[in-house]
Amino acid sequence: MQLGIYSLEKVLFKGAAREVNCRTRSGEITILDHHEPLISLLDRGTMKVVDAAGAEFYFPVASGFLEVNALDEVKILVEERSKATSENEDSVVAEIDAEDRAKEAF
Repeated sequence: MQLGIYSLEKVLFKGAAREVNCRTRSGEITILDHHEPLISLLDRGTMKVVDAAGAEFYFPVASGFLEVNALDEVKILVEERSKATSENEDSVVAEIDAEDRAKEAF
């Protein structure tokens, strides 16, 4: 599938991907090649992308929109939870947890 992930400030990912895993308002989903057309609201969480070469990328998401069309294209517009994009899920999760604790302190 062809995947594009965009924030208001930049292109986060653009290219061929094997899978996208993300949290929607309806629950967690995984999108693979030739997924049925879908439009969904994204919920807060960490989005995982596996590119065509098998490399994994993680994006901390506050909210957003997801569209899968019949041409095997996936377009995602996100509000990032943090400016960091990492290839290591543990560092993204730790960063999100620290951000949540800081917000709770106020």
